[in-house]
Amino acid sequence: KQDLNTALVYLNKALELQKEIFGEKSLQVAETYFNMGKVYVGQSKYHDAATRFFEAEDIQMQFMPESVGDVAVTNFHIREDIFGLSGKYEELALHALERYVKYIVEKYGESHIKTAEYYNRLGAIFYERGDKKSGAEYLNKSLSIHLNLLGEKHSALGKCYLNLGRMYLSEESYNMAQKYFTKALNLYKLTFGERHPNIAECYNCFGELFLVQKECDKAREYFNDALDINIECYGKGHFTVLLLYSKIGDVYKFEKDYVTALKFYKLSYDQLKENRELFFKHEYLSLRFNIGDMYYKTGDYIQALGELKEIKPLFRITFGRKHELTIKVKELLSDYCNFIFIDLPGFNGEKINQTFTPKDYAKYIYAY
Repeated sequence: KQDLNTALVYLNKALELQKEIFGEKSLQVAETYFNMGKVYVGQSKYHDAATRFFEAEDIQMQFMPESVGDVAVTNFHIREDIFGLSGKYEELALHALERYVKYIVEKYGESHIKTAEYYNRLGAIFYERGDKKSGAEYLNKSLSIHLNLLGEKHSALGKCYLNLGRMYLSEESYNMAQKYFTKALNLYKLTFGERHPNIAECYNCFGELFLVQKECDKAREYFNDALDINIECYGKGHFTVLLLYSKIGDVYKFEKDYVTALKFYKLSYDQLKENRELFFKHEYLSLRFNIGDMYYKTGDYIQALGELKEIKPLFRITFGRKHELTIKVKELLSDYCNFIFIDLPGFNGEKINQTFTPKDYAKYIYAY
């Protein structure tokens, strides 16, 4: 914490000098705003972080509009990970990305490959947010432009096919999802060979497809194939590898092999927990949630309560108090409490009165 405070002191000094030398709307100032935003994230000052991110992006849009697209997308995902899948910060971030896409269309036209690229990104984001109509519209526009400009065998089509496959998967149109995942896989194999991260991404999609169809053996096989490729390409500590450990845990959880599921979840978490920047990512929170659930299902009630108590504020910050996942954590804490002795120690260094009922204990454990 002290290091972050010191970092802010020096960044503010740099900001003053940069404004004096280069002006308040310079690229140097934008870079410092962005770095300050990252420091504020580390301090859990999310409103200040959001403000600095937006200030940086506004300047970047003025000075380097042709190259700011990747910055806009990157900044959007950073803010998405930090501020959650709902709320004013995510909406403002999405608006900034839409603004850039509008600029791309005005500059290059509807039939340019750059337009197609950002239509694909924007479509995937809209669909993930639940705006299926806009998501499908952008994804299909992107596919059409790619096909017209590049033909049917260009590797750039792979991302279009995968996003369309994910769209159909979320709609439970499993045959259509498999069709587009297969198109992407065949295209990537033709371009990159058998051992490439894009192949692993396809295998991961197939794993998710078969898991929701309750074909656990096939799902586990595809997740393991993806895991082997990513370890080969990135090493054992890479984020994609750790997520695949978690997904293999999902398969065992579905099969009600909770001991093995917990083993894979913890294998993932033991390396992810050192990375503070991941604490508000959806995947990280889902992993922590599953660990708590597995502790409970294997009879380790104390660990289950401790895990959910620890992640409860992270869910609240990320998704908001009224989000279904935040509410689910609170409900599980209450349910778990009903199965545990009432004389357990509290989680704030206090002791709970012996006269407390399980319901009282539940209120204590997840009080805001």
